[in-house]
Amino acid sequence: MNILLTIKQEMGSFTSKELVLGNYILNQANTAVRQTIEQMSQESGVSNSTIVRFAKRFFPEGGFKEFKIALMLSLKDNDNNHLDLEKSDNLDDVVSKINARMVNSFQRSDGLNAIESFKEAIAYLEPTDEVLILGEDINYSSAVNLSQKINAMGKSSSLFQNVDTIGQELLHRSYENLVIIIITHNLDDKQRKLLRYAKENSISTIVICRNTIKVEYQPKLAVLKYAGDPNERTFDYSITEIVSQNYIIELLYYGLLFQNIKKSKLVVTKLRHEEKLFWRD
Repeated sequence: MNILLTIKQEMGSFTSKELVLGNYILNQANTAVRQTIEQMSQESGVSNSTIVRFAKRFFPEGGFKEFKIALMLSLKDNDNNHLDLEKSDNLDDVVSKINARMVNSFQRSDGLNAIESFKEAIAYLEPTDEVLILGEDINYSSAVNLSQKINAMGKSSSLFQNVDTIGQELLHRSYENLVIIIITHNLDDKQRKLLRYAKENSISTIVICRNTIKVEYQPKLAVLKYAGDPNERTFDYSITEIVSQNYIIELLYYGLLFQNIKKSKLVVTKLRHEEKLFWRD
């Protein structure tokens, strides 16, 4: 979700106070993304409760924290609004072009990931029809972003906010042509148990995680790492990590899209967020 675009689209349904707040965020987005509820209230002229309700309007299961993460990601989207792909490009070129416009947090992660890891992840995703995505707590916003991109590719995705619910889903379904994606900072015991279950049942699995964690090797597992300081617990750094996660998601998305383009003999010029594809003559 590009929250700035969504606010613009929904302005006509806002209350008078929501209009004041919406206009403030649109006009002062770079300032608003760094503010607390109290600071935003003082600067925009609306109450704390109005800001909380406004955030809940877009994130019913979350709140102000998720709203600020979405706002930061939207600002990054606006700064990086196209990717130039050429007919002669290969998957390595796609990775290089995406890395060339990454923020520093992902540039530090770049060295952690061999191109083979991304190719392996894309190889799992390309033939599958259904993806189960686990994103707990603050990682849920990244899971939502990934789900939207997977759905845009014509595949089906299901979101889960804890291991127990995804475990219940696995008990009542076929594992054929299925991929599990775990987005996390550090794997906990339940997530590791889920990995062991996937291994025992030969389910392809992708883990997007902080560079400091260790994952036991298993067949059909791709690990995509991002840089992070395990001792840092501030909210601002959590946002930085979410941005890093979403750039890895962006790389997966463009890599998967690129593979489909090659198969369909499509040429993409300045591929923007609307995914405008031009048929080759």
